[in-house]
Amino acid sequence: MKKIFLLMFLCISVTFAELSVVETKTKGRDGFFVGGGIGVGANALKIYNLPPNLTNLSSDPNQSFASFVFSAKVGGYHYFTDILGLRYYYNLDINTTPFGELSDPKEGVFDIYGISFAHTINVDAFYTVFSKEKWSVDVIGGIGMGAITGEVNAKQDGLIYPVLLHNPSSKQYVNFDFRFNLGARVMFDRKYGIELMAKLPVVESNILKGNVKDLYLVTAKQSPYYFNINFVVEKF
Repeated sequence: MKKIFLLMFLCISVTFAELSVVETKTKGRDGFFVGGGIGVGANALKIYNLPPNLTNLSSDPNQSFASFVFSAKVGGYHYFTDILGLRYYYNLDINTTPFGELSDPKEGVFDIYGISFAHTINVDAFYTVFSKEKWSVDVIGGIGMGAITGEVNAKQDGLIYPVLLHNPSSKQYVNFDFRFNLGARVMFDRKYGIELMAKLPVVESNILKGNVKDLYLVTAKQSPYYFNINFVVEKF
């Protein structure tokens, strides 16, 4: 009889021990984080109805240009378990894009460049695929929505012109921004992290719309793809 009671006691103890482990693993944790980084952009550009006398850019209506990107983010996070969590944050991406030269037979050669500011609210899920003592590897996936603003400028002989075309409809543009976020990160001590993130646009940005000599209604649409390396700090 004593053996039976002892066996029952051991079983109950093991059961409560297992429940305690599960409870520890599934205990939620909240906090906030900040991050910043740099990266590169791949900017797909589509130009419609550009006059034939404007060379270089008009040689191909579908082009792609590399750019420099600065990124900053701030927000909060919640761990559902030790390996699964969600984060929500504001993100700013500053994208500077040199579009190359544009030649006009009468007005000469211009260096064209653009600058944009993407303001988005993002929600990402993260999942730990590998963990060892004080560091772990997570995969990240999510979406972001907001607005992207910017302008296109032309530079010639040291002078900067706020617009590229004659009589443009607007100096600055504002567009809706929707993107997918994909990436991975390495976290150290559950506090410091290094991320590799890709931000993939879903909608194009109409960066230019205007008339050239009242003959051509020119439009240009840009799809900026961002690839960043970020440093983040989490605080419980």
